[in-house]
This record gives sequence, structure tokens and C-alpha cells, in this order.
Amino acid sequence: MNEWRAYSLLDRTPASLGGGKDVFYITLCPEGLEIKAPTTKESPTFDPLQDPSIIPYRAGDSLSILPEEDPTLINQVLEKLGCDGSEHISHPSNGETLSLHKLLRYHVHLPRDPAPIGKISLTEQARQWIPQLPRLYSIASSPYEHVHKMQFKMQLLVRRTGICSTMLCSHLMIGQKIWAKIQPARRFHPLLNRPMFLIAQGTGIAPYRSFLASYLVSSDLPPPAKPHWLLFGDRSPDYFYYRPFFEQLQERDIIKLRCAFSRVSPHQRLPELLHEHVDTLYEVMQQGGNIFLSGDVLSMKKDLFRILRGAIERHNPLEEAASLWKAWKQRIHMEIYS
Repeated sequence: MNEWRAYSLLDRTPASLGGGKDVFYITLCPEGLEIKAPTTKESPTFDPLQDPSIIPYRAGDSLSILPEEDPTLINQVLEKLGCDGSEHISHPSNGETLSLHKLLRYHVHLPRDPAPIGKISLTEQARQWIPQLPRLYSIASSPYEHVHKMQFKMQLLVRRTGICSTMLCSHLMIGQKIWAKIQPARRFHPLLNRPMFLIAQGTGIAPYRSFLASYLVSSDLPPPAKPHWLLFGDRSPDYFYYRPFFEQLQERDIIKLRCAFSRVSPHQRLPELLHEHVDTLYEVMQQGGNIFLSGDVLSMKKDLFRILRGAIERHNPLEEAASLWKAWKQRIHMEIYS
């Protein structure tokens, strides 16, 4: 059974995440098994248990997590090398002397199916391994939540594939620490005082919860003059995370929500949904609004550009359409991953 897990953010950090006071530990705590997720994905809940001013973030930011290599894979590589892991080796990038086991665990990304290792020195072998890089996860909570309790939650959507997601979902033990830091978004923060047209595929829905949570937790924030729009697409309704949250926003006229689930209706996908609402998309931009695109949607970017540009050309003379497209393109914000 897949379950949500809670982590607390503590302490400071390694240079692999850039160093600085904004880097901290994540520790798996025993009290995080309260919310269930669909059986094919898991959604850990990260709980800093600290004053938000110590680890500040904005809606739209991500959590950068430094993964640890799979212990089973490390043992396979050590066996092929004929080593026990205690051997000393120089770090291939900075020359630091450390144990082979530490290098394999924290600093290199090993191939999922290790090939036979030739008769070369450990130093030469280390140069062939790919450096381990941080992985990014969208923060789904708002920094305004739980502020009076001096704590807040970072809810992260992960899949059970890849080294970091597998580590979070399967390998991390109670009390074990891993490194993390806030990764600020460059151009992906909500603009609540203007109309927003939000488009999300799959786990790309996460940052939009962060965008819109302020409407429910802040008494100082009035509802929008007109509802924002949210188009969401995935294979099945089972993958619509935070559905009750977004449906509550729709009941309060804060958003208008439209969904496309390809397994329910094979001909209803996100591009088709966008086609159906192209006039609304054009109207939002005419009113000075912004478009946000999030998720595993690289192909969707092309569809969005084609659909919006076509709408501009239908409503404007050719010369005006070209300059309008150039201006409007600056108000399209994307958080695309694979």
C-alpha cells in the first residue's frame, strides 16, 4: 500500500546543492502515514517544523533534493569491482579523498544495469561515472499556510521511477537524512491581481495548489473579479491530485475547472480541451492576464503556441498579429519537466 510520508527539514549542507544557509536536511519521521495516494504513485509530505522565515519560499518554487544511490546497486558495483567499499579514492571532480562507498552513495549516478567492469584503476573507473545531480519537485503548499503555528507543509508529487523518487518512496528509513534546498522559480510565480489561465498535465498540478491556496487561508485576499481558469489533463481521474481542493475553489467561483481524462474518453485530451476554450484563452490575454503551463508537457507547449497564435491571427490584421504575439508571448510562463 502506498502512503504519504512526512519529513522534517533540519540543519545545513553539502556543496553539491550550492551550499548556503538555505540548504537543510530532510529526515523521515514516523508520523506521516495519514493520507493515501493512488497505488501507482506516492506523494510524500514534507514538514519543515521551523519558522517559515528561516527557509523562505514563494508559490511556484521547487524543492531540490540530493538523492542517494540505491544500496542494492552499490553492492552490485562493489562486487564487480572486487571491493568492500572501504577503499580510499579521489573524488573525480574536486580531488577530495573519500571512501569508495561514500563516493558511490552520494556523488555519482550509477547505470541501472551495471555492465562488466574492465581491469582499470578505481580512479579511472570513477571518471567514467556520471556526477549525481539534485532532482526538483514542485512545492504544492502555500507559504501562507500554518504561518501562525510556525510550521508549514511541502507536499511533493513523485512517481515511482527514477533514483530520487524511488529513494523517497521505497528506500528512505525512519530517521535517515537527505539533503535539500529551495530552488526559486525564475518566471513561475502567481499573479493573483490579474486573470490567470492555468494548464496542467499530471503532477504539473502541484504548483497550482500553491498558487491558489492563499484564497482559502488568507482573509486579506479578496476573490478575483472573474474566476481564474484551470485546465487539467491525465489518463484517469485517479491521478487528479488535490481534486477536493480545486473543486472547493470552483464552488467559491475562484476558478473554473475543466478536465480531460484520456482513458475515460480517448478523444478528450488536453490539446482538445484547449481548443474548446481558445476564445476564453484569448479573452484572458486581452484582459492583461497570464498563461501558466506546468508538467510533462513539452509537446503541449507547441500546441499552446499554435492555438494562441492562430486565435491572434483570426482576430487581428497580419502586421498587428505579429507584434501582439511577440508581446503576449512574454506573459506565458512554463514549468516543463520530463
